[in-house]
Amino acid sequence: MANDKLDQGIGAAKEKVGQGLGDEELELKGKAQHLKGEAEEKLNKLKDSAAAKANDLLDKVKGEDK
Repeated sequence: MANDKLDQGIGAAKEKVGQGLGDEELELKGKAQHLKGEAEEKLNKLKDSAAAKANDLLDKVKGEDK
């Protein structure tokens, strides 16, 4: 899960450095890495939510409703 935040931070830094240097390729690579990190973060949240709902459903089936 930490990799998603790391990708976001490094990507944002690359993007800013690319902008500062006028290096369009570095800027675009930074944007791509940042977006990859955001996508991974959202996917991880979705996985966690799905797992929690599945566990809740299993608890109800077993009669362990909270």
